[in-house]
Amino acid sequence: MNDRPHRDPLGPAARRGWRAAARIVCLGLLSSWLLGIGGSAWAQKAEGDKAPETTSAKAGYKVIVNADNPAEEMEAAAVAKMFRKKLKRWQNDVAVAPVDLGPRSEVRKSFTKGVHGKSIFAIKSYWQRMIFSGRDEPPQEKATESEVLSHVRANAGGIGYVSSDASLGTGVKELKITQ
Repeated sequence: MNDRPHRDPLGPAARRGWRAAARIVCLGLLSSWLLGIGGSAWAQKAEGDKAPETTSAKAGYKVIVNADNPAEEMEAAAVAKMFRKKLKRWQNDVAVAPVDLGPRSEVRKSFTKGVHGKSIFAIKSYWQRMIFSGRDEPPQEKATESEVLSHVRANAGGIGYVSSDASLGTGVKELKITQ
């Protein structure tokens, strides 16, 4: 048996460096998990794409599309896919052009919870991952409901949402959301 004392080939300074790096990695993983960026809840949602059973009018918003769009109703899961840009074309082969209200909007909070079944923070995290990986960019954000209406009116594939009591005017129509 060898009676020589064990010598660490890295030395004490290197061990401290490795420990610090390990701590940083562990903290990063822990914060990702705590913030939901790990994505397990999102992955479960994306696999099933089942939205909670609510109707948009009861939730305080209505989903709108361009008046020339032949769609009359759609499942909430399909709308969620359009806003996550996983469903890129309407049935008539027109490109989907989703538009969001700003993140502080109460209507957006209701829409995000009702259609995605998630918080705005979770959706923002999803888009941060998509941007970081170079896969896609989030829908445009508009400051007001009138800007959302204008966007949908001007784009044949436009889809957005406004408060349930908003007046739509010409060029847009409400899309019935089913579960």
